[in-house]
Amino acid sequence: MNSISSVHTVDQIPISRSRVLITARCFQDSVTLMTEPQTLVPLALVLRVLHRHWKLWVVLLLLSALAGLAASYLVWPRYEAEVVALPRGNDRGALLNSLGGQLGELGVLAGITPGGGSERAEAIQMLQSRFLARKFIEDNNLIEVLLPSASDSILRRWKVANSPTLNDAVLYFDRRIRDVIEDRRAGLVTVRITWTDPVHAAMWANEIVRLANEQLRNRAVVRAQGAIDYLKREAQATASVEVQQALYRLMEDQYKTLLLANVSEDYAFSVIDPAVASDAKRYVFPNRTLFSFAGLFFGGVLVLMLALLQVLRNRPAEYPSVAEPNPTARSRESRDQ
Repeated sequence: MNSISSVHTVDQIPISRSRVLITARCFQDSVTLMTEPQTLVPLALVLRVLHRHWKLWVVLLLLSALAGLAASYLVWPRYEAEVVALPRGNDRGALLNSLGGQLGELGVLAGITPGGGSERAEAIQMLQSRFLARKFIEDNNLIEVLLPSASDSILRRWKVANSPTLNDAVLYFDRRIRDVIEDRRAGLVTVRITWTDPVHAAMWANEIVRLANEQLRNRAVVRAQGAIDYLKREAQATASVEVQQALYRLMEDQYKTLLLANVSEDYAFSVIDPAVASDAKRYVFPNRTLFSFAGLFFGGVLVLMLALLQVLRNRPAEYPSVAEPNPTARSRESRDQ
C-alpha cells in the first residue's frame, strides 16, 4: 500500500508544478499588460507640447478672449427701470369692526372687508397678474414689439403662418420683462422692467403702475356702489332705528371710498420713486467681463484639446518609448508562440 501511494504522489508532483508555473506566467503577463502605458497619454507629454509651442497657445487664448468680448458687442444691451410704490392700506373695515357682531355678517354680504390686508394682497397680485399684462399689451399694441416676426418679402408666407399671438407676448412679458419685488419689512413694492430701450423701459414701468391703479380703482367703485345699493335696500327693509343708523354709517364709509376712488389717481399704489430712463452706458446685460472670461475658458479647453491631439498624432514618431511595447513582453510573446 505504501508503494502504491508513493507512486501516486510522485505522479502528481510534475502536474502540480506545471500548473503553478502556468498560473505564475499568466499573472506576470497580466501585470505587465496592466503596467505598460501603450494606450495612455502621460501628462508630461502634454506639458512638453504646451511648453514647446507656448507662444501659439497664448495667441489662441488671447484670440478666444477677444472673441468673447466681440460677441458681447453683438448682443443687444438690456436696461432696467424701477418704480418704487407704497401699497395703500384702507381703513374701511375699522368702522365695521366698531359696530359689533350684529352687523358683521351684513357688512360682509355688502362687500365690506374688515381690514386692509386683503386689499394690499389684491393690489400686489394685480401687479403680478397676467390679466394686467394682457391689458397693457393690448392697449399699447406691443405684440410685434415684444415678439418681432420676419418682415422680409421672402418670409412673408412664413410670417402669416407663424405670427406671434397675444398669449405668447403675455408669457414673454411675464417671464423676461416684468418683475415685481415686495419688501415686507419696509412695506414697499418695486416694479422692475427690463428692455432693450431705456426710455421704453421707464415708460412701461410707470404705465404698469398707473394701469394697476386704474383697474383697482374701477373695481373699488363697482364694489362700493354695489355695497351702497345693498345697504339702502336693507335700511328700507328694517324697522329698527339703531340698525338703520348703523347701515347709514356703513353707507357713509362706502361713499368715502367712492370719493377717494374718483379723486385720487394713486388709489392702490402711492408712487414714491417713479422710473426714469437709464443712461446708455448703464446697461445690465451683457457683462463684458463675463463674456471675456467665458471666451478665455473655451480657449483654454481648445488649447488642451489641440495639445492632446498633437501628442496622439506624433507619438509613434517623436515618442517611441511610449508607443512601442516593452521588449521583454515582446520576447515573452515570441517564446510562448
